[in-house]
Order: sequence, then C-alpha cells, then structure tokens
Amino acid sequence: MSRQRFPEESTIEAVTQLTECGNPIARVTNHLGASAHSLYQWRKRYSPKHAKSAKSVDQQNESRRLKAELKRDLALLLDLRSRQVIGWSMQSRIDGERVQNALLMALWRRQPKQEVLVHSKQGRRFSSSDWQDFLKAHRLMPSMSLRGN
Repeated sequence: MSRQRFPEESTIEAVTQLTECGNPIARVTNHLGASAHSLYQWRKRYSPKHAKSAKSVDQQNESRRLKAELKRDLALLLDLRSRQVIGWSMQSRIDGERVQNALLMALWRRQPKQEVLVHSKQGRRFSSSDWQDFLKAHRLMPSMSLRGN
C-alpha cells in the first residue's frame, strides 16, 4: 500500500479547516482522502496553538537549564545612607571570600578617607579572627546585629 503525499499547502489548509473553521476530522479526512492519523500529525506540526505550547515547553526547559547552570550565591553591600549598592560579588559556593570581595569592591569604588562602619549579621563567618583581621587591615569597624534582629 503506497502512501499518498500531500503538498505542504494542502496540509496547512487541512489544519486551518480543523482549528479555525471547526470542521470535524471525519469531514476533512473524507474531503482530502487522508487518514485521521495524518491529520493529527499535521495538527501537531502546523497548528499555532500546538506550536506555542511546544515553544513554551522548550522555553521552560531552557530556563531550568540556565538556572541550574547559573546557580550562584550573591553578596551585596548597601550604603545605608544612600540605599545604593556599592559592592557585590557572585560565586558558585558560599564562603567568606565572596563577602570580602564585595567589601573590597565597595572600598575601591568609594575610597573612604576615614574609618567605615561595617554592619553584618551574627555568624561564624563574621566573628572569625580572619574576618576581624581583614577589617582591621582595611580600617573598617565591625558592627553586628543583636540575636533575633
């Protein structure tokens, strides 16, 4: 049994008859002499509705892939007076170096002439001797919030 080949224009017209005109599949198959299976395949390929859903699935997959690839941890430093971001650092792992890099960026951008207050949360990272040494070396004064704040 040989398959009958239909030009692309005919297949698009058949899909239009199904989707836009609302003709039943049986009527379109009788008119064209094509099988119902072929019409379902054409509808998947040429229907705008199906094309959009396939595109959105592709976009969702791409979004998931990018989120997994770009999973990063961000440290931001804000100037509490001006409410502007003055330093930032992004790395794929959480460590104290990320915060120090953000602080170094802020120091480089602002170049303070006097001692600067650095307010942080309480935590092992911000109470370590390495952190305290870093602050002293760059003329920074540490400040921490109270527990529960």
